[in-house]
Amino acid sequence: MEVAFCVDSTKFYSKEVKTGKVLKGAPSITDFDYFKIIMVKFPTGDSLWQASKVYVEAKAAKCQ
Repeated sequence: MEVAFCVDSTKFYSKEVKTGKVLKGAPSITDFDYFKIIMVKFPTGDSLWQASKVYVEAKAAKCQ
């Protein structure tokens, strides 16, 4: 089984601890990642699955 999804990090912000100021950057292609996880049945469980391989495509234009 294969599970695939996009991660959109455009809403992730940094915050200065001392001032409380939120630091927002301009959205860009670096904010988008594509994940593909290959799942296999867990050997000792009937309905358990585990990830066997994880692929990550950084700067994934297909996720914009």
